[in-house]
Amino acid sequence: MPFDAVVLAGSRSDDPLATAHGVPSKALIDIGGETMLTRVLRALAESQLIREACIVGDSHLEQTLRTERLLLRWRRIDPADGPSASTALGLRRMRWPVLVTTADHALLTGPIVEEFLRGATATGADLAIGFADQRAVQQRFPETARTPLRFAGTPLCGCNLFAFMAPNAARAPAWWQQVERQRSMRISR
Repeated sequence: MPFDAVVLAGSRSDDPLATAHGVPSKALIDIGGETMLTRVLRALAESQLIREACIVGDSHLEQTLRTERLLLRWRRIDPADGPSASTALGLRRMRWPVLVTTADHALLTGPIVEEFLRGATATGADLAIGFADQRAVQQRFPETARTPLRFAGTPLCGCNLFAFMAPNAARAPAWWQQVERQRSMRISR
């Protein structure tokens, strides 16, 4: 089953990584001769399951990507206020089903995309979220700092992979926005 993809590429004005690398967005940090965003788009193209991508981010991303040779059809739209609203905006622009990922997913590969999407399809669920065993991630990348989430006692970490399988799943970003608002209210107190 072919998927469209939404790549969240919003930027923060105070992003320390972008500032340290002298780029306007973390998505434009060079890793091994390619920007993180280019690496993500190449992984999506390699998967053979992605029809096209919508990059939700500022216009400087589009200008940078125009110089790249990409095998994936893509377009860019301006981000909304925050990741959940940007996800909702991207979902409205694409055909179902839709994979959502982030532009800073520099370790993403075509085989990872395919495995995740095949697994998501097999569940029959409206929404599938990618998780990895935190112990395996720490073993492979010991220098990384990940916040574990515990499900049935197993520490997992998010993979920034979301498969929106049916239009009913489009309600998830609205719930996510409520969580973001509650979190910001707690932080501001």
